[in-house]
Amino acid sequence: GPTGIGALWARRELLEAMPAFLTGGEMIRDVRLDGFTTNDIPWKFEAGTPPIAEAIGLGVAIDYSLLVVTRWREERGAGRPNHDAVVTAVGAAGRTVAFSGLTDLQVNALTTGLMILAIAALPQSRWNFAAICLTGAVLLKAYPIALMTLIILLWPRQMSWRCAVAMFAGLAAPFLLQKPSFVWDQYGRWFHLMSVNNRQNYSMDQWYRDIRLPLGRLGIHVSPHAYLIAQLAAAVWVALVVFTRCRADNNNWRLRLGILYGMTAGWMLAFGPATEGVTYIMLAPALTWLVVEALSQPHGRPWRFAAVALAGSFAAVELSLWFPFGRTLRNLGPQPVAAVILMLALTFLKSNRSVEDDPLPFRAAETKMNPSYQGQ
Repeated sequence: GPTGIGALWARRELLEAMPAFLTGGEMIRDVRLDGFTTNDIPWKFEAGTPPIAEAIGLGVAIDYSLLVVTRWREERGAGRPNHDAVVTAVGAAGRTVAFSGLTDLQVNALTTGLMILAIAALPQSRWNFAAICLTGAVLLKAYPIALMTLIILLWPRQMSWRCAVAMFAGLAAPFLLQKPSFVWDQYGRWFHLMSVNNRQNYSMDQWYRDIRLPLGRLGIHVSPHAYLIAQLAAAVWVALVVFTRCRADNNNWRLRLGILYGMTAGWMLAFGPATEGVTYIMLAPALTWLVVEALSQPHGRPWRFAAVALAGSFAAVELSLWFPFGRTLRNLGPQPVAAVILMLALTFLKSNRSVEDDPLPFRAAETKMNPSYQGQ
């Protein structure tokens, strides 16, 4: 199990004045023949491989302690005896920490799977299943709300009330398991964290992996206000493409659903609020679909080359982490660039495939897949 670990608190000016007494790993920003430059604080004093298991254990212990104290104060403030307040606080904190892995650990694969299941349920008119999957994805990662919004706008009668009920149930469930005041406090803290969570003040290697990273490498620094405008403009772009293609008079359900997922995933990653490197697993299904769609075109050699090149370059960036130069390559920002290129490719992608080329169950579903269809 984890061994001992501790923490050091010091004033920033003292830490900046102190020389690094250990070298290696993340404490070095760049190396030259005549020396090296240390990284920013706190990475300046974190040489070599950190005590990962110990740090995770310490973080959970701190979270648990804070939850116990907070809940104990609430119980005592409500007039409960000290013994009952302690028992309630310890139990509530234990349940919270036990299930915290759903949010503390990376759940990108699960979120991606839920979004794909929701889209796959649409041709068969499995509206309830689609709403449940979308709600699960939103509760895990929040920003799949973009996909839910587009699907509601495309199929308002079938999906609007179902998603509303599912979201209400998901957000209300914690109130049945915890004290309501505690749940409200946690929701408030989460919204506050999202409003102030900005890594642009860190060194560029620590930035979120959105479109601001490659622009920053080019010397173009995007202010929060300008980034918000870019997010909204990209959202309009996605909405126009999705609505135009999904409402087009064609029978290719595969094209419509692929564009729906690919454009939404590209926006969430390249223009999202908190994109990290591991989040780009969400792009893999869209890239795979693009390659399959391009290879199926009878007269689409340029598209085949472009799709395979895009997917191959993205895979190469991910596999580069096996090599010493991998981290440096990823810090240049190729992932958000790949997401934007994918969005451009999907914007102009055309298909010569007809409904007869699709599996039989989905041919029968074409009428219901039309956004103008209002059946139940």
